[in-house]
Amino acid sequence: VLVASALGLLVSTLGSIGTAQVVTNPRVEEMTSARPADRQIIMGVARIMRDQHLSKHKLDDEISTRAFDSYLKTFDPLKMYFLQSDIDGFASNREKIDDFAAKGDMNFAIQVFETFVKRMDERVMMAQEEIDREHDFTIDEQLPIDRDVVTYPKDDVEARDRMRRQIKYSLLVEREKMRMMKEKNTDEKTRQ
Repeated sequence: VLVASALGLLVSTLGSIGTAQVVTNPRVEEMTSARPADRQIIMGVARIMRDQHLSKHKLDDEISTRAFDSYLKTFDPLKMYFLQSDIDGFASNREKIDDFAAKGDMNFAIQVFETFVKRMDERVMMAQEEIDREHDFTIDEQLPIDRDVVTYPKDDVEARDRMRRQIKYSLLVEREKMRMMKEKNTDEKTRQ
């Protein structure tokens, strides 16, 4: 029944798209609003979840909270991109995702995505700067990676420091790989 309903929704959606004029979808990074069929798709998925999901758990604030956390984790699992202020700004929608789905409203999803793209561009620039910088490998530093312990950076200064540590760690790993390869090549030459 679930598959039949999902297929029915897909067919009806595709059918309605087929009768409309041909629309060229924007590139994902250029999306600033929902595409014409997105609203119907979101509402259809919400309806199927509500009526036919195996758990029979209705779409409510609990499910919204789980979806909110999962959505942010999908974008930023190591908490390197978003700032804490971004998360604080998104938090007012934590229990509204079920409502957005019922209305077919994806503005919140687009807002999160646009913020992520902006932050990713900033972090890429930071990473490029840090790669070119001299690093002192004699300083003992830590790079926390446990997602449950790590917090989002509070500002760009903290984000830059985290990026610096990540780059330094990656460079250190590469340096060690090169040392080990050189050592292996030297050992092979002395055996010959």
